[in-house]
Amino acid sequence: MQLHEAVELKEAYSVSSANTAVQEGWKLLAVAPGANGVTYVLGKTKPAGSVRSEPLRL
Repeated sequence: MQLHEAVELKEAYSVSSANTAVQEGWKLLAVAPGANGVTYVLGKTKPAGSVRSEPLRL
């Protein structure tokens, strides 16, 4: 997935929560350093067959 294909984003702040999200169908988009450690940015695409365009949800 490329970033522009994401219609929903979320952040995780630990490896275990990022892994759980990936197991739930989220895709890992980025790993960024932060003041308090690493931030994992995850995204989801719109469901297959969906033609309705919606704004990005954060």
